[in-house]
Amino acid sequence: MINWNMMFAEDEKKFLHEEHNGYEFCLYAVDEEKVGDRYSVDFHRKRGVMVWIPISEEQIIHVETVEDKINSDSHCEMIGNDTITSIYMKQCDKFLLLQDNVSAHRANSTIQFLKEHNIERLQIPALKYDSNIIVNLWALIVRRPSTEEKAFNNEEQFWLTIKKIVSKMIKKRNE
Repeated sequence: MINWNMMFAEDEKKFLHEEHNGYEFCLYAVDEEKVGDRYSVDFHRKRGVMVWIPISEEQIIHVETVEDKINSDSHCEMIGNDTITSIYMKQCDKFLLLQDNVSAHRANSTIQFLKEHNIERLQIPALKYDSNIIVNLWALIVRRPSTEEKAFNNEEQFWLTIKKIVSKMIKKRNE
């Protein structure tokens, strides 16, 4: 039996510079072979901000940006920095971690790290909306940057906007 009060979830999401409909930053092919083909200006998905959020039933624990790709080592470091301490302070000594099945979460070093910190894992398929609370949170956040700012000049401005959105959500939840 799962005690949902002892659960917290964590996940990462790449926010891209494109508008949510994908048309804001697109180029159209004009050569004879590919008339009308549409390409993203950021075709290789290099621009944008990777965001990581751990949440509990009651609150967003914190939000941070991720500089590089997430692997097992960086994932364990993120959880180990402030997250475990915050959860121990807010909840009990034992809690359940809800994760999707990405490779950084399944790695042996991640599993060992969680065991060392007495964290039990509950794995679910990625993008399983009905059981992953953080996927629903991403759905609330993902379209808001384009309503806050119409264009972003750099990743820092984009990141500050995302932090502002999350802060508003936390403030609204606490009212």
